[in-house]
Amino acid sequence: MEIVNLEKIGVAAPGAGRLICVSENLISEVNLAIFRGSVNKKMARVNKTAVKQKLEEWAAVQKRISAADDAKNKKLAPIVEAHNEEIKPILENFDKKAAPLRERAAELEAEIKAMVEANRDEAGNPVPVMVSSDKATAAVEKKEGARVIDVGRYFDLVKVKTAEFWATVSVKIAGAEKLLGKNAVDEISDKRESYTTTLRLN
Repeated sequence: MEIVNLEKIGVAAPGAGRLICVSENLISEVNLAIFRGSVNKKMARVNKTAVKQKLEEWAAVQKRISAADDAKNKKLAPIVEAHNEEIKPILENFDKKAAPLRERAAELEAEIKAMVEANRDEAGNPVPVMVSSDKATAAVEKKEGARVIDVGRYFDLVKVKTAEFWATVSVKIAGAEKLLGKNAVDEISDKRESYTTTLRLN
């Protein structure tokens, strides 16, 4: 029989000094409960009573916040209403003046875009160009998008389909369902689980 110091093998907190008897890889029954309590933290049970107490306190705090917010809004309501009435003629006057200006600006923008995009290449794309005046600039710029791999050529290029190869391949769900049907896709799919913790008022 061998005497093992749990602290030394990393299953007890430093300073615990726990010793346990191990014989043929079996932990003695007398120390089993101590061992489990030291190393199996994942199996800890949720103290529902304590959680309920905290939830009740949290709900009460949320209720107080809501009440304070309602009181604030009640006091602000007449002030906001009076403010809106005061600025109403100013906004109306601005909109009246700005409306025809916005309309003219939109017309000019459409005309300018058509002018600078007039020169096209063989594929029908506008040729990049920049035209500047003293106060403004119009430009046709070419921007590279994200790379899109040709799937057929990719499969042809990789002769041996190893696990590393398949790890690089993904299938679009919508396209696969259109091709095979939802039930068939469900049968060959894995769902990745995730966990979130939420609190809500009842």
